[in-house]
Amino acid sequence: MAAVLQRYHVTIMQATPTLWQMLVGAGQDASLRKVRVLSGGEPLSNALAGQLLASARAVYNVYGPTETTIWSSFHEVTEQDCREGALIPAGRPLANTQFYCLNAAGGLMAPGMPGQLAIGGDGVASGYLRQPDLTKRVFKADPFTTRPGARLYLTGDRAVRQPDGTLTVLGRTDGQIKIRGVRAEPAEIEAALLQLPGIAQAAIRVWERSYGPVLTAYLVAAEQEKGAWENGVADNVMTNVRDFLQSLLPAQMVPSCFVMVENLPLTASGKLDRKALPAPVADECPAVGGQPETAEEHLLTEIWSEALGVKTIGLNDNFFDLGGDSLSAVHVVTALAERGYEVPVSALFGAPTIARLAPLLHQVQPEETILLETLLPLRLAASAEGAGRPIFCIHPILGVSLSFATLVPFFPENRPVYALQDAG
Repeated sequence: MAAVLQRYHVTIMQATPTLWQMLVGAGQDASLRKVRVLSGGEPLSNALAGQLLASARAVYNVYGPTETTIWSSFHEVTEQDCREGALIPAGRPLANTQFYCLNAAGGLMAPGMPGQLAIGGDGVASGYLRQPDLTKRVFKADPFTTRPGARLYLTGDRAVRQPDGTLTVLGRTDGQIKIRGVRAEPAEIEAALLQLPGIAQAAIRVWERSYGPVLTAYLVAAEQEKGAWENGVADNVMTNVRDFLQSLLPAQMVPSCFVMVENLPLTASGKLDRKALPAPVADECPAVGGQPETAEEHLLTEIWSEALGVKTIGLNDNFFDLGGDSLSAVHVVTALAERGYEVPVSALFGAPTIARLAPLLHQVQPEETILLETLLPLRLAASAEGAGRPIFCIHPILGVSLSFATLVPFFPENRPVYALQDAG
């Protein structure tokens, strides 16, 4: 493709982000110097947009489903759009096209408020061939115009419209994934993965297993880095990768498995074929921080696995990152008590990994009233040196604050966290 662009002096080209990522990931950025890049068919990440903008003559994000034949909006990408954490706008609607962000009842959302995107105008198709039920479900009469027979297409995309008419697509209403209570867009995790040095392409898929959902990352190494990355994964040295991702994402959104592939599978139209991604094998889902060695570590691994329904637990896996909450914390403490270890729930909050909790099993003293005290420690500082300012969580209406334990993983690790409870 790079050779064709240069040989024929191509000045404009449209492709999916997946194909553009393949091109820049192969180190062929120079072939885009004279090209106006149009990206459509999939969400354009800010990381890829920045790469393209640095190489191409111009970059445009085009949006529109096939049912509205076919682009419905257009946006010229700027450096400001590519800042970290930003979403690339889909732009303003084309001529004879209207955008509406709707609530669940079909009413209009105010500018700045997200809703399901509906598209009206001359480009809206008349329906699906020989699929009347599906047609009836997503093609509706347009209540916002007096034009006879006008219809809206319900895209299934979540979007927000700014006062100037610019639209930003937030993701699919049905495409979100839910991991350990956190809802996320796969594209958000994929964008973080693409910030890893040496990674050309990335994709996310969730696999349901008997012990819970497994968030799996599929990575394609850049040509010049393939040897190093493949050896690194083979040697199970993904701990540093997870640490890097945890600086960008909530811990629940950090993949459990990393699979190196030669290429990402594509559909006939050049989009990522997520359903064709291969299932991970056990070796690609290593536990973080090694296997248990001491009797206490083995005991905690067994109890955590039972309480959390998670089969593979590493010594440095965070209890709350694995889906733990206040109820499962009490389950752990009760199970330990049955085996002769009197451990307060607060110890698990302060030492939420097996590596940190195991040495405390013979040291902590029972604090039977800790859960009812006015000041409930949810995470103590590892040491006085370097500890940040403490965070205090005010109790909800019932006065009990144990539920804030699930919020702790989202705060910086150096910040002690306490909850204030009703003295009554």
